[in-house]
Amino acid sequence: MNERRTRLICQLMSGGKPVRILDLANTLNLSSRTVRYDLDKIDDFLKANKLPLLTRKPNSGIEYAPTASEKQKIYSLLEGISNYEYILTPRERKRIILAELFQAKGYITIDDLANRVSVSRGTILNDLKGIQDWILSQGLRFESLPHFGVKVNGCEKDVRKAVISFLSESIDVENALNLLKASALVEIDIVAERQIKKLFEDLDSLPIEESIGLAEQQLNITFSDSAFSSLVIHLALAVKRMQSGKIIVMPENELSKLRSAKEFAVASLMVVELGRRYNIQIPEDETGYITMHLL
Repeated sequence: MNERRTRLICQLMSGGKPVRILDLANTLNLSSRTVRYDLDKIDDFLKANKLPLLTRKPNSGIEYAPTASEKQKIYSLLEGISNYEYILTPRERKRIILAELFQAKGYITIDDLANRVSVSRGTILNDLKGIQDWILSQGLRFESLPHFGVKVNGCEKDVRKAVISFLSESIDVENALNLLKASALVEIDIVAERQIKKLFEDLDSLPIEESIGLAEQQLNITFSDSAFSSLVIHLALAVKRMQSGKIIVMPENELSKLRSAKEFAVASLMVVELGRRYNIQIPEDETGYITMHLL
């Protein structure tokens, strides 16, 4: 299985009716021959896991309507596929490598990266060339030290901005929140799911959602779904970074301007609750960071 076949089987399961191969090819921007090949590979995957095969209806198209329990088994199987079994494209490898770099507390070796995506050192070194260009475009530094490995460095504010930019390139914020919260995925993206789990490992988002609900009450507003999701992802990232000792430093003149905003008072209430729930000390600079997002 790969990302394309994963999307294809999910599309068939959610469609509810037969889909012509030509329509699938147009939707996925593939040739009909490639779609047929992928469908055969999906059938191999289903057969190997003792699941019903795809239904091919003459003059109608391809249909797949598993039971709820069968669908759940498919999602679980896809989620559990290792990098040895899942064929990663160069783009997917780069996304996973970036997630590893952003999550690492220090240097990460080339061998570690190679093991995590199941490729050779040479392939990793080649992938890192494109990754380095992207990191530099975000205003960050890519550091390489012999015998230690590689890491991303820079202003904490820029690092967080880059992480959000990196996530946004492959998934929108609402889906990112769904992946963060979901135990069973409805529209699965193996690589995006692993990115989210890596970046927000062991983080319960409920306290963050409750603190944003508190902000809505205090400000007498209701955030749109996308704004709410975006706030959760930004604050979840902030909490994870603070847990690793990575703190925002804000210029005093900028912080002074924010203190007069009503959103700063609300952010201060949120900080008290988040600090208590996650057992972390949250400095005033981070209160300013939350205030900027509320604004």
